[in-house]
Amino acid sequence: MMRHLTEIAPIMGAELFGEDASFQRVSTDTRTLEPGQLFIALQGPNFDGHQFIKQAEAKNAVAAIVQQPVDANIPLLKVNDTLKAFGALAAYHRAQHNPTILAITGSCGKTTTKTMLASILSQVGLTHVNPGNFNNAIGVPHTLLGLTKEHQFAVVEMGANNPGEIAYLCELAKPKVTAITLVAPSHLLGFGSIDGVAKAKGEIYSGLAADGIAVMNLDEPWVNEWKQNLKQQKIITFARHNDADFTAKEISLNNQCQASFIMRTPLGDVDIQLPLVGEHHISNALTAAACAYSVGVDLSAIKQGLASVENIDKRMVRHELPNNIVVLDDTYNANPLSFAAALDVLKKIPGKRIVVMADMGELGSGAPAYHRDVGAKAHAIGVDQLHAWGELSQLAVDAFGEGGHFYQDKQDLINAVQNELTPNTTVLVKASRSMKMEEVVKALLTTARG
Repeated sequence: MMRHLTEIAPIMGAELFGEDASFQRVSTDTRTLEPGQLFIALQGPNFDGHQFIKQAEAKNAVAAIVQQPVDANIPLLKVNDTLKAFGALAAYHRAQHNPTILAITGSCGKTTTKTMLASILSQVGLTHVNPGNFNNAIGVPHTLLGLTKEHQFAVVEMGANNPGEIAYLCELAKPKVTAITLVAPSHLLGFGSIDGVAKAKGEIYSGLAADGIAVMNLDEPWVNEWKQNLKQQKIITFARHNDADFTAKEISLNNQCQASFIMRTPLGDVDIQLPLVGEHHISNALTAAACAYSVGVDLSAIKQGLASVENIDKRMVRHELPNNIVVLDDTYNANPLSFAAALDVLKKIPGKRIVVMADMGELGSGAPAYHRDVGAKAHAIGVDQLHAWGELSQLAVDAFGEGGHFYQDKQDLINAVQNELTPNTTVLVKASRSMKMEEVVKALLTTARG
């Protein structure tokens, strides 16, 4: 959709310096900026887009949105806050499109649930979805600006590190359906406690319109608190351990730890086979199915959508190598609950089992205890070895005991684990994103494949 600077300036409270110009797309990164795009100079603790105005000019940006004086030879829209201006532009664009928007948050599983839901909805209509992990105050506006008149549905993942962030994202997206996968200790530095996490996640329900639908996990102890955010909105429920609209029974796992089960729904029972590794994905599937049902999707589309969902990069991806060596890549992120789920997968796999870990971030004062718990659980389920790198992960090694190995250097860890890749060995690699443990996975795959 072609837009003009004079059209969007009032939306953002901007002052235009220079001539009017038109654009169709925006960019917040000069590395991927294409000619004719509008450049938004975002500013954060570790970056400042104003330093790249000349690069934007060189790449033929049509104009730039800025919040501080810059030397430029292209039109400028001067605003008080470029991030808020970006959000205002996205909200303006969203208001001119009318897909059914479904928003998902949670401490674990939100990206997988988003992917499952998008797969289901794609069976019945053109569906837009966050690319990758575009789930914050930058990613969600990018997602909304990707909406077209042809989209019937949009699935928007929403993440947060601090209170108020999800409420803000809901103001932009105006979702019809919202869901929380589950609550776990994560981003505790920003939220203060797990109760703080639950309250912040609950903001996604307060963002519902009067005719909106809240999809709730009845296994969570905060359900009654979340319901207080609602008025007359409809509620649809799911649960693994309590009676709900969507539940699972007759669960079984194949030799690759992929789950099959019967899903009980208001429309009747349906057999489900998930192509993803781990029993914990059942809860994600129930969430996605409940959301799809809330917008009128039938059981056949739910079944087909779940069966055809693809592996998500760095989220419990199973790599099968020669000599029955398996590497489980779960390096995208980690918190105590997701680590416990990963260990539950490892527990069900025969042969020699190795955990390779690094630190879980943003756990506040409870971080030492959470890391000790990982080591203790790994020992309790019979893991043969635990190899760890990172200051906090030393505590996991201590709790694991014999067979635990700590390294000051990541390369030393890689060298040691490479020597352990004997036949019939499964290696789980997991840590928070900041630890970049995908480097370990890459090295192990290269070694094992020779």
